[in-house]
Order: sequence, then C-alpha cells, then structure tokens
Amino acid sequence: MPEEWARSIRARDTRLDRVVAIKVLLEHRATSPQVRERFEREARAISSLSYPHICALYDIGQQDGIDHLVMEFLEGETLAHRLGKGSLGPD
Repeated sequence: MPEEWARSIRARDTRLDRVVAIKVLLEHRATSPQVRERFEREARAISSLSYPHICALYDIGQQDGIDHLVMEFLEGETLAHRLGKGSLGPD
C-alpha cells in the first residue's frame, strides 16, 4: 500500500452554506517538491474535467503553510474502499 500523502475531510463552506470536501497535503509530505507537484497536477487535472461522478474543484490554496483543495463533496465510499471489494466491471 502506498504511503498516504494527503487527507480529505468533510467541511462546511460557511459563505455559500454548502458541504465541501477539503483535501489537505500532509505536513510531513509537503516538504517534497515531487509531492507538491503531484498535488498541483491533481488540481489542474480535476479543474479540466466535467463529469457527474468526478468532484468539481472549487478552490486551491494555502493557509498557515498547509496546501489544500476545496472540492464538491460526494456521498459514498472511497475508491480505495471500493477496490478492496474486488475489481470494477466495465459499467
């Protein structure tokens, strides 16, 4: 299993009164230029996509030295959890 480099949490956007997912780059991994680049590549990739089963990216930033992405919150299980149940079919 690969080492965890980011963590997602459920939060509330108080300005727009909506539930969001905030993905934060873990502090001990943020010192790696490769991990920071991966985080930024992920943000660019997400922002270029529009599909019902892909979270929309609302914001990217840094606060108190912590890099974060603010995304649409989708209810359900994680991809890792789902893959733990077996392979996915083509549908």
